[in-house]
Amino acid sequence: MDHFVALLLLSIAAIAAVIVASYATVTATYWFESRHYDGANHPRSLRRAENRVDRRLADSPVRGYRAGSASGRR
Repeated sequence: MDHFVALLLLSIAAIAAVIVASYATVTATYWFESRHYDGANHPRSLRRAENRVDRRLADSPVRGYRAGSASGRR
């Protein structure tokens, strides 16, 4: 019976170790990439650039550049 309990605790500990290791790997990868990413291609930078273009187009004299939009704005 003692061997069964020891084996059960060992398997629980092994599963917990795998979960912790995978979480640490994902976190470290995200941290590393967020600091070493090429800034121009970072998703947030692309979103900011897209918003700048949207604002420029929205303020342009050409109205309705977006489908279904009478004022040219979203």
